[in-house]
Amino acid sequence: METIVLKKIIVNGNRAEYETEYPQAVKQVLRFEKNFFIEMPEGYNLEEVPESVLTITYVGAMLGIAMVFDCDIKVNSIDKEYYEDIKELLEVYRGMYPRLACNVNIIANNIEQNGRADGDTASLFFTGGVDATSAMIEVEKTHPILVNIWGGDVPFDDVNYHEHFVNYLNKLKDNTDVADYCFIKSNCRILVNEPIIDKLYRKKIDRVDYHGYWSSIAHIVAMSAIMAPLVYFKGIKTHYIGSSYKADSGAFRGDGNSVDIISKIHYLGCKFEASDSDITRVEKAKKIVDYQKAKNSELLNLRVCWYRKGEKNCSNCEKCYRTIMEIASNGGNPNEFGFDVDDAKYDEIKKYLETTVVKKPFWEATKDNFKLYKNDNLWDKKLEWMCNIKINSLKAYYKTVIKKLFK
Repeated sequence: METIVLKKIIVNGNRAEYETEYPQAVKQVLRFEKNFFIEMPEGYNLEEVPESVLTITYVGAMLGIAMVFDCDIKVNSIDKEYYEDIKELLEVYRGMYPRLACNVNIIANNIEQNGRADGDTASLFFTGGVDATSAMIEVEKTHPILVNIWGGDVPFDDVNYHEHFVNYLNKLKDNTDVADYCFIKSNCRILVNEPIIDKLYRKKIDRVDYHGYWSSIAHIVAMSAIMAPLVYFKGIKTHYIGSSYKADSGAFRGDGNSVDIISKIHYLGCKFEASDSDITRVEKAKKIVDYQKAKNSELLNLRVCWYRKGEKNCSNCEKCYRTIMEIASNGGNPNEFGFDVDDAKYDEIKKYLETTVVKKPFWEATKDNFKLYKNDNLWDKKLEWMCNIKINSLKAYYKTVIKKLFK
């Protein structure tokens, strides 16, 4: 069996680079042969972190690559708790994707038992989206450290977005019970050529279950491992992750952020927990709207859009449309959450739903929420059309096909 080999960890202050020897077959999915790296904020010295902890970061980042090639990962030293978890994680992936063999072994010269966190420090992955914001509200009482992997969803070169996000996190730190925030920079995502690795995974995973390498396979396993040095430095006991779907909805198929995956991750005495796995996205929107009203301010600025620039969402894409209507259905004003909305925008959304095939479960849930509060004067009666609109009508299918033909 071929093996991804960690040759050396090169530590320079707050940065660690992982010099790797890749099998020839694996090189086809790499965008470049630069070293995988992580970079902590200034003031953190990674030379103080045991090798077996730094290796957690490496194994988590490489696991999604190794799984599609059924190759092993070889390291010098690794944390015992994490080493044992990998076996259980692979079993979860096999259960999610029965045609994916996941024949991966972690080969280590030393398996080390590291110390465990003594305190009760908590942390939370935070991107500013609906899932993350709802989770922050849910666990605010634990005074969490908000953790963001810079390079996971936001590219390094989008400095403008990053600066706005830093300002937002400072605002949250000053006006909530959030203890602090931390950015960890990494090329974990851009290292991989996703269109190429997607083709390989699609041969082994049913189409209905696969939503892309980062979403369905890598993101939680990679990001949870990248923060290992922070867990070590801060003695984090519990790390929370906002759940993408309600656990009993059946929508967890093909989602790398599933409760089953999250619950199998432990190291250094830190457990990883899904937050809000018992509520739907539209219920999360209600929690966010109610929180904002209780604060009596425009504190929360949702960041849901892949096309946003700076502080505001584009307000023109499907995800923006969906979030706008989720907020409106719960009596919130989308303009107070980072969107630009007027009557013309609502007309635009109505036309979009009449002529476009969309993610039906999300939109049906929002439609049901409008119906639920129809007699409560919670939302503007000009939006009553949302109670009756047919999601994914024949007209929508027809218009969608026509758009694709003449694109």
